[in-house]
Amino acid sequence: MLRKYVSIVTLIALVLCTSLVNVYAQESNNDYVVIKENKEIKDLKELKKLALRDKDKDKKLIKVELKNNKTKEKKELETISYKQLLKEEKHKETGDTKETYAETLMVIQPLSLEDSQTKEEYDNVGEVLFYSTMYYIKGTVNGEASVKLTGASGGWNPQSGTNISNQKVGMHCNGNNPYGGLIDDQHYTKYPSSLTFDYDTPSSWDYIEDNINEFMGVDTTAKLTRLGTSWTYTMYNNY
Repeated sequence: MLRKYVSIVTLIALVLCTSLVNVYAQESNNDYVVIKENKEIKDLKELKKLALRDKDKDKKLIKVELKNNKTKEKKELETISYKQLLKEEKHKETGDTKETYAETLMVIQPLSLEDSQTKEEYDNVGEVLFYSTMYYIKGTVNGEASVKLTGASGGWNPQSGTNISNQKVGMHCNGNNPYGGLIDDQHYTKYPSSLTFDYDTPSSWDYIEDNINEFMGVDTTAKLTRLGTSWTYTMYNNY
């Protein structure tokens, strides 16, 4: 009789917990109202133009490394980036805001592996060669400025005569937990089979505090083969 009573109590508790979770989720979805929303610019030519326009304002000194797989020679390519505010929302009661961003990192230097371009030639170069966009939300969680990676997209647009293989994409969002403790297991790796990719992060990922201890971003790696020589390419699009 006691065992039957315990089973009934356990079942009731599970039902109540499930109901509370569903109510919480529903309330959470309705807690914010959208106050601004912008359509994402995805055209690479337009993104390149905007990034070059704002190049002097960009304080992210990010480099892309090419390493010769035979001689181990290393070469760094410059990058440009452009950040878009996609959505701004405001909490109905607290007034706290959260913002959704898309930040695109691009390499546009011709893959000649020769530094013959002047600054003027570099600024007027044509197509974007490699690019990645990280999507993230900034907001306040438990009174702390916080951020969460929500997805990544991008690809490789090689010049004629260059082959791309062994593509790999890594997403990371680790740091201090706004509720205390440390989050260090939010890593997600994918292996695209094509020259483009578009991934969401796992729904279980949490926010991390937006401070110097955070490590959030998207890294892409690939093997480039050109004129019989192979290079390993790595680009880190970090927050």
